[in-house]
Amino acid sequence: NALKIPDGFSPDGDGVNDYFVIPGIEKYPNNTLRVLNRWGEEVFVRYRYANDWSGEPNLGMRLQDGKLPGGTYFYIFETGTEDKPITGSIYINK
Repeated sequence: NALKIPDGFSPDGDGVNDYFVIPGIEKYPNNTLRVLNRWGEEVFVRYRYANDWSGEPNLGMRLQDGKLPGGTYFYIFETGTEDKPITGSIYINK
């Protein structure tokens, strides 16, 4: 049951691909999603992530529009099981 975590999304408000959606996440209700910027600083953390992140930080830097700038970020997805965390990069396209 390996998750296939997408490598990008485009939270630009056009109604298409505006949220970071991980298919099959419902199998891991006790998950944790961590997103880090290129300096390794956490910019988003959510316990029991439910496919509802639209690119806003909840830690660290804040911008006028309330969203993170476009670019590459890194994620750590903990399934909430004994499985090893899943890591990778994600591109926010603006």
